[in-house]
Amino acid sequence: MSRALWLVVLVVLGLQALVGCGTSDTEGPKLALGQSCQYDVECPGGFCLPGERRQELAYCTKHCASNADCGSDGSMACGSDATGQRSCLQGCNSTNPNQVCIDGVPTSCKIAPQEQCEKCGCPGALRCQPGMGCVAKSAKGEPCKKDSDCSTDNWYPVRRARSSAARDWSASSRA
Repeated sequence: MSRALWLVVLVVLGLQALVGCGTSDTEGPKLALGQSCQYDVECPGGFCLPGERRQELAYCTKHCASNADCGSDGSMACGSDATGQRSCLQGCNSTNPNQVCIDGVPTSCKIAPQEQCEKCGCPGALRCQPGMGCVAKSAKGEPCKKDSDCSTDNWYPVRRARSSAARDWSASSRA
């Protein structure tokens, strides 16, 4: 190997050592429980819980047995994550759209019962009926309150004969 090539190799190796190139999980900042993250290695002793419906809501968490495992400030509580495991989740005061509070326990919308549809939503062909859960979308001619409640995804106001001020909503096949 020529002398110039050796110098280039030494310079490159020296620069790598200086700037710390590598992928070790001991490098980079470590985040606290509840802080936004992208990768598990950012969360010491835990993992990065992905946002179920919105990825930007991912945060550091860890498995837990009780609320005491999740810190003392009350912002995190031991609840049920999307896999059904007990993990530190954002507490019941959270506005996180990926979870709902059931009997004081934060629970992932992925495993929440359908009665929680007002917060968690329903699968595609269903609509949320408050107090009941996810039910079939209204068929053409049946009452619905918005496009997403109708099987045709299209509603229009229909005046009732009893009162010109009262309105009902019906599914439509109009485009």
